[in-house]
Amino acid sequence: MYFVLDLAPNGELYQVIRREGRLKLEQARFVAAEIVSILEYMHSKGVAHRDLKPSNFLIDENYHLKLIDFGTAKMEEKKARGSVCIEIKEAEPSAGQGKDFIEQNLNANIKKKGTLVGTEDYIAPEVLAEEVSGPPADLWSFGVILYILLSGLSPFKAIS
Repeated sequence: MYFVLDLAPNGELYQVIRREGRLKLEQARFVAAEIVSILEYMHSKGVAHRDLKPSNFLIDENYHLKLIDFGTAKMEEKKARGSVCIEIKEAEPSAGQGKDFIEQNLNANIKKKGTLVGTEDYIAPEVLAEEVSGPPADLWSFGVILYILLSGLSPFKAIS
């Protein structure tokens, strides 16, 4: 088995923030635009990441961001009566099962109540309340990242 991955020789966004502290306005604006572009595309495909944080953004050779770690992601399946969120689950069908196996597993993982996922500093209120979460949780996390880019500090640092 082989994995072919994009090269991201400029490290993680987290490393840049640690090294630079707060970013200059032009830098923060560029990074924010990159994240908005990524979220816009991902959400248009019905995917909510649910664990956005600077360490999940890699920087390629042209200083564009690449989002990684979709381990807590959700796919949204549009239905006639609204939307239902489906957790992405790794599963391997045995020989001959194919599409039926995948559909059964997706339908078996429909969540009526949310799952507590994410990283403390970036986690949305609806995720903390264990309610169903999706793209709005990503927008909350983006807001936290933007605050950190501009201030160099987390908005929620406290003893407890």
